[in-house]
Amino acid sequence: MRESRRLPAYRKTSGSADRTSCLQESMRIGSQNFLLTGKSADQQTGLPAYRKVCGSADRISCLRAEKGMIMTEEQKAILKDILGNFSSLDYINPEDVPDIPLYMDQITTFMDGQLKSCKRYPDDKILTKTMINNYTKNDLIPPPVKKKYSKEHLLLLIFVYYFKDFLSISDIESILKPLTEKFFKNTEGSTLSAIYEEVFKLEQNQVDYMVKDIIRRYNMAEAAFPDAAGKDEEYLHTFAFICLLSFDVYVKKKLIEHLADKMAEEKKEGEPKK
Repeated sequence: MRESRRLPAYRKTSGSADRTSCLQESMRIGSQNFLLTGKSADQQTGLPAYRKVCGSADRISCLRAEKGMIMTEEQKAILKDILGNFSSLDYINPEDVPDIPLYMDQITTFMDGQLKSCKRYPDDKILTKTMINNYTKNDLIPPPVKKKYSKEHLLLLIFVYYFKDFLSISDIESILKPLTEKFFKNTEGSTLSAIYEEVFKLEQNQVDYMVKDIIRRYNMAEAAFPDAAGKDEEYLHTFAFICLLSFDVYVKKKLIEHLADKMAEEKKEGEPKK
């Protein structure tokens, strides 16, 4: 990583060169500051009262805040728990990816160790031998060489891991096939390692935005259903929060699927006609 460039936000927050710990620390501090002050990091002191409480420019979503209803300790605890789960998600730092060929058992052990906090349940498997064989069979990754997988294989498997939760195998193939064909065996210029590192750096600037966006959506959900009471109010606020998060996922998934379809069409047009 080029140290001569301006330090990213996560480096300014914790001063550490380790991105994973820095991102987690940045999210922890950001959410903690919001819970203590009722403000997001980029708010200015001259904003209206409802902006100071919930950090949103949408007056309707901040109805409660405008009436002076600051978050309760219980609400703060709930939001802190949500952001705590988010900040604990692991990332595979480019520097941690082994640069030597590995057997399948070593691959599954590496992935399980690096991404263990991403498991929803303790018995969940990050990556299995069956998964790897299926990915090879479906052309998501090239076959191993003498039963060994290179660093490039592992990088592709990392991409597959993140994509497989919300994309079909055919969509992942459409997205990764050009990457494999153009860059898998490159040793100079645009290598798979260089591409992974660049994508990794692009993501680092998204963390603060994502934390603020989660906080904004939480406050929008809390401001909904003002006439509900008791257990009904609690459930409806949670339901509204889930719907807001789901809508974001739905729209982005549709966009990704559209891009994957375009990639598949372009590849088909480029193939020689029979």
